[in-house]
Amino acid sequence: MSQNWDLVPLGEILIKSNTWIQIEANKKYKQITVKYWGKGVVERNEVIGTEIAASQRLQVRSGQFIVSRIDARHGSFGLIPDCLNGAIVTNDFPVFNLNINRILPHFLNWMSKTPTFIELCKVASEGTTNRIRLKEDKFLSMKIPLPKLEEQQRIIAKIEELVAKIEEARGLKEAGIRECEMLINAEIYNLFTICKNTHWANKKLGDIVIDDCYGTSEKTHDYKVGIPILRMGNIQNGILDVSELKYLDIHEKNKDKLILQKGDILVNRTNSAELVGKCAVFNLKGEYGFASYIIRLRLDKAQANPTLIAMYINSSLGRTYMFNERKQMTGQANINAKKLKALPIILPPLSEQQEIVTYLDNLQTQIDEMKRLRQESLKELNALLPAILDKAFKGEL
Repeated sequence: MSQNWDLVPLGEILIKSNTWIQIEANKKYKQITVKYWGKGVVERNEVIGTEIAASQRLQVRSGQFIVSRIDARHGSFGLIPDCLNGAIVTNDFPVFNLNINRILPHFLNWMSKTPTFIELCKVASEGTTNRIRLKEDKFLSMKIPLPKLEEQQRIIAKIEELVAKIEEARGLKEAGIRECEMLINAEIYNLFTICKNTHWANKKLGDIVIDDCYGTSEKTHDYKVGIPILRMGNIQNGILDVSELKYLDIHEKNKDKLILQKGDILVNRTNSAELVGKCAVFNLKGEYGFASYIIRLRLDKAQANPTLIAMYINSSLGRTYMFNERKQMTGQANINAKKLKALPIILPPLSEQQEIVTYLDNLQTQIDEMKRLRQESLKELNALLPAILDKAFKGEL
């Protein structure tokens, strides 16, 4: 902290707001939630008065500072944005007007994102496990270093200048990652449209499927007893993510159709319009089953390489077909086995399929390395803001 900065109790810059309003039955109200670690104040939902249990709620105004009694120790506080002017909160969220003769709103906003401010809120929180709450009097008695308004304005301008540069660099890195992710799709599109050979065969997906089956609708459980069941959430970016699994005791008579074999393609038949039809090849060790929102395709491996077929389904060629053929339901889209097997595909001979898979796998390895380097750069960028804020509120910026 700069030696020229005064230590000022929060109670001198934060004035409690007590604007309570009567809830009207047929009026719409925006309700607020406050994210952890200084990530901001956002709309939780919009409800009508009859959906609100209490007869009164605290009304907030843009520019006020809001704190969660329960989660202040987790960085749950921030300024009310303009879009939430007039929104409502419960008494679990103390709201304060700022003494703008002493502190600028954006200065407090940036300061509140620092580990020092979060630690202050931890110290001001008391109670037993699961009942820890911010003690308002203690919070308001805590002191922060506070420069003159002119210095606050200079610090704000400097922080925002540096943050703009970080955001610009982050945008370029994120664009680079997106471009990397599009390379494989572009190459598959190129192979199956521009570079296709005359000896490639026009087929439907169903021509190379020897068996298809819907998954089990039986209720699964979290206990690691029985057989792990793959669900739609386990299909992520063309691979199987088994970090979260459910389990089921599959009856012996159902094992033939529900136990997966290596090379089976799992297609998500119900999801959002953008994700319906996503798929992955089963290549895991051990016994696994699959849930009802998945269609299992078992291919004739004398005709088709499952990895290439899954790549095609996940490409823009497959995604466009799924999007056009989906059946839209409330909140979700669906594609059935009949529609799925009608997917057109131009198929090279089996030996050529393997060459294409090897080529695409090697390309994917190179792309993954490019993404890794860009993601490392993003981590370095993300570490800059805390360092900038630390210097700023020590008077070193």
